[in-house]
Amino acid sequence: MKVPAVEDKLQIVYVPVNQLKPYKGNPRKINEKGIAKLQRSVEEFGFVSGAYAARHAAKNLVAAGLASRCEVQIAYAIGVAHPVAVAVDTFGTGLVPDDALAVIARQVFDFRPAAIIDRLGLARSLYRQTAAYGHFGKPNLPWEAVDAVPELLSRA
Repeated sequence: MKVPAVEDKLQIVYVPVNQLKPYKGNPRKINEKGIAKLQRSVEEFGFVSGAYAARHAAKNLVAAGLASRCEVQIAYAIGVAHPVAVAVDTFGTGLVPDDALAVIARQVFDFRPAAIIDRLGLARSLYRQTAAYGHFGKPNLPWEAVDAVPELLSRA
């Protein structure tokens, strides 16, 4: 029996931001005001600010020597400035437990969207630099900076 490849199952549908609708089966309910707020946010900043902040935090945790591999996950709720969850996974390479690193990351990095936009300068256009070859691994981009090592070490 041939197992279908992921590509055979994958379907990507592009939807204009102004046509986004919440999933009807989602137990969390959102009103029209919340939908409008989400649409404005996506139109202005896209969905990337959290990914950039997670990359920035993970790079700094590794640069501080607190782990040799690191993934930072951030979860947000619409209309809530602070993330509802921040998780760190060092894949067993951490010198400090992952839960403790997540607490330290929350203390050192402000993961509120407006703070991320301010800290990483996302209000200015960086699109030309990220238009080709991806958003990560380019040393001149602000989320690639290793600038929080001393503060991370002081809290570890």
